[in-house]
Amino acid sequence: MGIKEREWKDSSFGYRYGFNGKEQDDEVAGEGNSYDFGARIYDSRLGRFTSRDFYWKLFPDISPYSFGLNSPIIIVDENGDKVKITTSQESPDEPVLEMLRVINDAFGGKLKLKVYESSDLLRVELGEDADGNAYTEDDLNEQELATYKLMKEMTDPNNPKIYNLHPGTSSNNGSIDDWGTGELFTKGMDELPVEGQFNKLYCVYHFLHEQKLKQEDVSSKYMTSSNSDIANQDKYIEQCDATTDEQVKIFKFKMFGLYQGTSEKVTRWVIVDPKGQYLTTMVEDGTGDKNTFTYFVEEKYVGKSQDDIETEDEENKNKEMDDTEVGTDSEKTSGH
Repeated sequence: MGIKEREWKDSSFGYRYGFNGKEQDDEVAGEGNSYDFGARIYDSRLGRFTSRDFYWKLFPDISPYSFGLNSPIIIVDENGDKVKITTSQESPDEPVLEMLRVINDAFGGKLKLKVYESSDLLRVELGEDADGNAYTEDDLNEQELATYKLMKEMTDPNNPKIYNLHPGTSSNNGSIDDWGTGELFTKGMDELPVEGQFNKLYCVYHFLHEQKLKQEDVSSKYMTSSNSDIANQDKYIEQCDATTDEQVKIFKFKMFGLYQGTSEKVTRWVIVDPKGQYLTTMVEDGTGDKNTFTYFVEEKYVGKSQDDIETEDEENKNKEMDDTEVGTDSEKTSGH
């Protein structure tokens, strides 16, 4: 006598696979409700796994029963124990190809970048020159080698740190990247020069290193809001400063902005050496079809340190504020 609501099925007469190509186990929770992913069982009614993620300690802010880190459109769990980006190597999206292109441009075309069908987004290798000769690490300068090694570290399949990175389609008023959203703005990158201190490679390194710190910091790993979000400002500034300190060692210079009067608009960027001594000034002009960058030496800063320049700039701003207040008071007095 058969058991109520249970029946034997010959697998040769029916297809046993369903969601994500996983085998159904209809005896557990009814027909089509339970799938064996290998490492864990998935309940399609809940959209959740029925057991805890083996690596739950790495993701304390994500439910250990979630599927695809709660981002099922772009991330899937292959076996219930490892996630992957759904973009395939054969047909990556055009914006992704654009991001790979601008990164490779920063290296002068020395890289071979592919969308990698695994838990990280990129496969990063050295490419070939026009004659078909393979590049080696000896062909990279110090800055290129440091950036290349950073990319290799971030795309290590055993410990990827590149989950949230994706291309942005606009320059966002001249911005190169956004720490919060993990975007690299391809239009802004295209406007950068290859030569000079503030170049494509410098910005690629800055972008990647900030995202590496963000991925390693559990408290900010899954932040997806913009840099301008006040709640994230402290974390952003902390990781930006740490990245800048690391860049000084590699690129041999540091940049800081000088603002226009009492406004928050940077009018020019001052470039100093690793010891903080003045080197040159850069001005960014975004009034035309694309941003242009001009370098020149301000004689008044020659021989001065960053502290001297910032102190002088602060004194000038305070004086401008005082002069503005005096002018306002005079207008009020003359009005009477």
